[in-house]
Amino acid sequence: MKILVVSTAAVIIASWVLIQSMTLSLIYPALYLLQETTCDLFAVHLMFYVSQNLHLSQSKRLSPIILSGISIGGMISGVGLGIGTLVLSLDNMLWFWVISLLSGALVVRYYHHKHGPSPFFHAKKKKGHYIADSLKNIQQGVSFTKRSPLLLSLCLTLFFTVIAYYTLKYLINLTFVTKVPGENTLAKVIGSVIAFNSIAGLLIQIFVTNRFFEKFGIRIVNLIFPLSMVASNAFFLLGLHIPTAFFGSFVRDTLMGAFRNPSYNLFFEALPPAMQGRSRSMTLMFVLPISLLCVGLLLHFMQQSETHLPITMIGVTATIFLFWFSVRTNKVYYDTLITTMSEATYLGKSDVSRLAKPTSAALDELTEDLQSDERHIVLYYAKRLMKFAPDEASPAILHALHSQPNRIKIELAELLVVDRPEELNNALWQCFDSSTEDEETCAILHLLMDVEDSKVLEKAASWIAHHETAYAEGIRLRILIHENPADPAVQQSLDSLFSESDPESIRVVLNILLRHRDVTPPGSILQQLMSPLEENVLSTLVLIRDIPDIFSDSALLPMLEQRMETASYKVKLAIVEFLASHKTAGANQLLYSIFQACL
Repeated sequence: MKILVVSTAAVIIASWVLIQSMTLSLIYPALYLLQETTCDLFAVHLMFYVSQNLHLSQSKRLSPIILSGISIGGMISGVGLGIGTLVLSLDNMLWFWVISLLSGALVVRYYHHKHGPSPFFHAKKKKGHYIADSLKNIQQGVSFTKRSPLLLSLCLTLFFTVIAYYTLKYLINLTFVTKVPGENTLAKVIGSVIAFNSIAGLLIQIFVTNRFFEKFGIRIVNLIFPLSMVASNAFFLLGLHIPTAFFGSFVRDTLMGAFRNPSYNLFFEALPPAMQGRSRSMTLMFVLPISLLCVGLLLHFMQQSETHLPITMIGVTATIFLFWFSVRTNKVYYDTLITTMSEATYLGKSDVSRLAKPTSAALDELTEDLQSDERHIVLYYAKRLMKFAPDEASPAILHALHSQPNRIKIELAELLVVDRPEELNNALWQCFDSSTEDEETCAILHLLMDVEDSKVLEKAASWIAHHETAYAEGIRLRILIHENPADPAVQQSLDSLFSESDPESIRVVLNILLRHRDVTPPGSILQQLMSPLEENVLSTLVLIRDIPDIFSDSALLPMLEQRMETASYKVKLAIVEFLASHKTAGANQLLYSIFQACL
């Protein structure tokens, strides 16, 4: 996103300089092209960002509200444009574009600085090959389209949506221009239509869309926009009338943002996580330009006709195909969702239980999939190997370490810590030397301490001397615990770190406490049950399970009850298991109320 924001801002500033220094009419079409392109780029990036920072149930509930920000921004920009042009020249309004871009980037940066990275997604470390990586992602997206019925349907849906959208837009504008007398009256009519559609769209997105998703489901909501497009284009067969243009603009500006965009983007979440970004890149780089080129050529040649009917027929035909492929998308959605979910939990091509007596063919099958690009697939097969063929697992996993990014290397190394193969230390030190992120370096040092490497304490002391982050403080605490767990400095360091409001600092401490269960957690640990990081909540439940008389704290049960209201399924299940492990009256009562709410 940083590259997108900075490059767009730089181009806008360069355009402003050119406008001030010379009268070049091509600047304005170029700016319009930039605006159309960046709108699509930012919209795609926004939905990918939302899907990687919320789990699926949250996305369905919150995406319409998040997308309503587009309507709010449209209203603010319209008012700002009207007022700003009275004070500044129109050219200088470009600076508001730059300020908005930078402000949005700063808000995102501030949020992640305060709340930590996404708990659902960690991007691989980039190595500077941006163009090559982008082309590779697009190529993988094209290849995946051939294998995924859902992605193919989404691509065709997007293609006909673009054609139907721009033919409808042309017919609406043609109606207003031919039926409304005078430029001033035309400006008032168009302004009123935009204002009404923006307000209606905002209200529908906030108060209606998420309720429709909850009551009718994504497949019904997905058909609202195509059916409305069929009706609005068909009405133009009766002639160019103002009411028809009003209805068409309502469908185009309001229903598209309220129902089509959320449902279309939610369909991508049924695809495998590793392919979602690649799939969106492919639609942006291939499907969208091709559809824009087609509709542009059609409008260019058809507008020479003496009547609007040829363009209307193109729009009606496109909307019929749009509806057809929307129905097809609905049909393949659940099959794709079930396939993706099953791959995340069970990926064996046949019954893996046969590995109780491993065969060479079965081992080859598991070992081959350790080379996958998808994190959950690699970890799944690594765990299967560790369970059913522990003697063969260590060499296979160590071999797979060399072809994986550092983040997956660390997770694979965690599986080998118990066995402590000789090559593991060397692999971890190689990972340490190539690491450029404090989080990765901290995790590697923890693993080296777990295997009691002879050089780790010296290296760790040298590393923390040059870093003042929460991760460095965590390593310092780990060294203190290693030297003397009963040292008062250990408890002081724990209290100091828990006093920080940064969830990322707390996560570091919780991971250390899970490694050293003999260290007493601070009394304020219960506050982490309300942490925005799911990982912190799960770690806290594990740590407090063994604390004697934990339910004597009157704040515990209200916290758990409050957390159940907004928690993900994973956290809810952990809370239920925690309550079931304690036979107190309060725990049983809360369990009973939870089960009653589920009936």
